[in-house]
Amino acid sequence: QLSLRNLSRITFLQSLRAVFTGTTMAFFTPNRIGEYFGRILYIPEGKRLQAISLTIVCSMAQLLITIVAGVCGLIFMRAHISAYVPGSGSVLFWLQLVLYIAITGGTLLAVFYFRLGWLVRALEKISFIERYIRYVKVLDQFNNIILARILLLSFARYLVFIVQYYFLFDVFGVDVDPWQCLWVVSVMFIVLAIAPTVAFLTDLGIRAKASIELVQFFSSNVVGILATSLSIWLINLVIPALIGSLLILGIRITNYQSRQDNTDR
Repeated sequence: QLSLRNLSRITFLQSLRAVFTGTTMAFFTPNRIGEYFGRILYIPEGKRLQAISLTIVCSMAQLLITIVAGVCGLIFMRAHISAYVPGSGSVLFWLQLVLYIAITGGTLLAVFYFRLGWLVRALEKISFIERYIRYVKVLDQFNNIILARILLLSFARYLVFIVQYYFLFDVFGVDVDPWQCLWVVSVMFIVLAIAPTVAFLTDLGIRAKASIELVQFFSSNVVGILATSLSIWLINLVIPALIGSLLILGIRITNYQSRQDNTDR
């Protein structure tokens, strides 16, 4: 709602439905790229391409939060493994490599995020993009206050995911304290953000593998870790995708009936 308010006013219920339909489209596309197309179904047709640009800003905010938290988690994990896990040189090397990549990527993303006007003006200078620039110029509407509010909402969403993991770890007997959960899950999220995935094919496997590899430094309850990963996958992806598929079916039926009515007239 916040990102689209200057383009098209939508209700809270419409935005909630858009999240569900976006999850459905994301479920079957690499790295959830279809989410943008699912979320614009409730936007008037003439404004949908502009809406994609605006929803990408929200994804940038969520990714920025993921990277910042992931960097903190990587620093914690590196310190813990270095102090308590002997013979872990290769693990520390990979953690260090991911840390450098995350810091570099996060810095660039933060610059682009808070200087969207620069991005628009840079794209205007590219000849073959010039004809599409009107779909991107809507990014100029964001000031730093709105961008900060979007970041804050993204952070709140991130905390919800962390609480979900901590609650389910507790339910399935995985012995981690709140801080360990925060840092481990933040590293797992950054791995999921980097790794190429398709939700219905590879997301669960990568999520489970990353969970086991990271949480095992604090708990040996592999069954509990797997149960937590499966539960999160069902709650955050499968169930919303099923709801979204019903909403998309409803939209298609409504559009079909509308065309039939127009034909009859």
